[in-house]
Amino acid sequence: GIASSLLLAMWAAWYVLRQRRRSEEQLRRSGERYRGLLEASPGAIALYDHNLIVSEWNAAAERLYGFPKSEVLGQPLPTVPAGKQEELQSYLAQVSGGAAILDAETLRQAQDGTSIEVQLSLLPFRDAAGMSFLEVTADIRERGRLRQTLLDLEKLATMGKMAAGTAHHLNT
Repeated sequence: GIASSLLLAMWAAWYVLRQRRRSEEQLRRSGERYRGLLEASPGAIALYDHNLIVSEWNAAAERLYGFPKSEVLGQPLPTVPAGKQEELQSYLAQVSGGAAILDAETLRQAQDGTSIEVQLSLLPFRDAAGMSFLEVTADIRERGRLRQTLLDLEKLATMGKMAAGTAHHLNT
């Protein structure tokens, strides 16, 4: 009786440990996959809480803003210029209410102080720690330059039409 009880106890312990190792391995692979997806994203990703304390920062964010991940994690979000704090708080209130902010154009600030025009999406992110905010930004400075070039070309075309009309009127 005692030998069979010990054998059963050993088998149960082995089974529990085996299941635990499997679960830990699945959790490890899931974490690696999550990290891989985060790092592979072309958009700059920051995950932060209501107090703007950053808990995730991907490689694209490092490249865009110049802040290393090690300096940002656990610290307040460093990329929001002083003039855009109210806008961000408004966005956070909307997202907390259930509405996602998608493709908003705004400004962010790089480590060297330069302003960066970005396209921002802000989404709610719920996990075991509670509610966080997932900010995904893309650099649109080139889009802004192209927009300005098109406006300048449109102005020139309008001036050309006016000059042609004036020349025609003077000719007649």
